[in-house]
Amino acid sequence: MKNLIYLILPFCLIVFSCSKDNDDIKTNVAETNQLITIVQSGDWIITDFKENGIDGTANFEGFIFNFEEDNILTATSSTSTVSGTWRISHDSASDDDPGDDTDFNIFFNSPEEFTDLTNDWDVVSASASQMVLIHISGGSVETDNLTLTKN
Repeated sequence: MKNLIYLILPFCLIVFSCSKDNDDIKTNVAETNQLITIVQSGDWIITDFKENGIDGTANFEGFIFNFEEDNILTATSSTSTVSGTWRISHDSASDDDPGDDTDFNIFFNSPEEFTDLTNDWDVVSASASQMVLIHISGGSVETDNLTLTKN
């Protein structure tokens, strides 16, 4: 019986200490650099934005997003320009997700609709024409979703 406990205890420790993080893609540093190149290669529009299940896509209608060098992010419409910053990294130091993943950080100071985009997003999928991002806040069951499509 004692031997059985010694076998089960390490197994339980391993199983319960492992973190499952299946909501994002795993990339290496080269793939992260390729994603940076893709993001900077053109103009993007928001085709889906949901915060805690509430659709806020219309708040960004007419805005074209440009991810420039030096982490400068601009959103331009026919009537205004909003400035922010962005960063894509291959680490887990900039978010509340302990997984080794690709993080897409977006930051806007104002206006209020744009501050809703400020998050440490996980990359779910990415191609030359579309990026799907997700943010799960501190163990919450609510998620934020952001889809950027090449304009």
